[in-house]
Amino acid sequence: MIPPKDKDLLISTPNQGKEVSFAPAIKDKGIILKRAARQGYYYPMLAIKHLNALSTGLNGKRNVFIPNINDFKANTFQQVVVFVPGIMATVERRPNDNLVVTELQLSEGYDSIERGSGRKPGVYRVSEGAEGVKVDYKKNGRITPENHRNVVVADTKHNVPARAAEIAATKLEAMFSSDAALKCDFDLFYSPVGSKLGGWRNYNPIVLKEAYAFAGLLADAMEQSKQQKGVVWASELGGSVVLTQALQTLANKNISFKEQKHIIKMYQPTTNPNPTLASATKLGMIADKNLAKGNGNIRASVSSLMTNAARARDKSDPYTGQDYAKDLSNGSMAAIGAAGALATGAGLLVSSPVVTTVGSVTGAIGAIHFAVNAVKKRMKRG
Repeated sequence: MIPPKDKDLLISTPNQGKEVSFAPAIKDKGIILKRAARQGYYYPMLAIKHLNALSTGLNGKRNVFIPNINDFKANTFQQVVVFVPGIMATVERRPNDNLVVTELQLSEGYDSIERGSGRKPGVYRVSEGAEGVKVDYKKNGRITPENHRNVVVADTKHNVPARAAEIAATKLEAMFSSDAALKCDFDLFYSPVGSKLGGWRNYNPIVLKEAYAFAGLLADAMEQSKQQKGVVWASELGGSVVLTQALQTLANKNISFKEQKHIIKMYQPTTNPNPTLASATKLGMIADKNLAKGNGNIRASVSSLMTNAARARDKSDPYTGQDYAKDLSNGSMAAIGAAGALATGAGLLVSSPVVTTVGSVTGAIGAIHFAVNAVKKRMKRG
């Protein structure tokens, strides 16, 4: 006689499609996630919804990755990575066609977010209000459905989205144009990490785990904008981390924006622009001539020199040798500062390899630590 299935492990509805469940080894994490969802926490609810949707199969799911297609075909326990905004789950398809979640990656990405805190990560529409800048949260997670929409991926240090919007509004002319500054109608992607990411110690945007969960939300918003033409995605300061990770997540899914002609910019980036350019190119997006504009830090300026030199040699890139010469002559790439950095040896620290494996981007994408902690406390009290 087959023993009854442990209800705490089940994710899917019984007798409706494929069975989806948690592995016994992660039962405690599964229980916490399910309880957090029942208590109304947004990200756990979203995670359970996406995992439950696997009961109809893996095909056609935008958030399913196959880390190694050859292993997937050969291995009896076929393994995939399921990426949900705010969570990464490793899922195995068993010989009986059931799907088992064998691993849940938890991080501190949402540690300070609580219901009603007014700090929800995601997309906001920003416009001029009666008393200054007005921000409206987009519950559907999508940017405003307009062609040629300007989107700012805000610096990650701001405590509230309103402050992020105010700062971004002062930089619209530098990021986009004077018309954009006058109009002051744009979308903002807000990531409440609580500090500015990147810099000398954390220069590689791919390894900064604090942004993984938020980059997942941005990747989802970008993918949902595929029907829009000419969207401009511009990061500000530490937002370069979130933008780069989102682009790399989409690049690993082999999505193309070639027909949509989306444009990528980085204003005062604090991280290496090389992975950003590589992912944007793979996606068929257009790297703006001023891909890395402004001086986020000297090290980024050094990499901008190197990246733009490579772009000038690429005949398919709109950035030409004349553009490169002009930038060097007018100092827009901080040539003087970069030269000084090279002279002191900082240039030797520039990281050039581009990481393109799924695991590097989604391997530590966080689940909902703020909810996990809250549920744990209730369980201890109860």
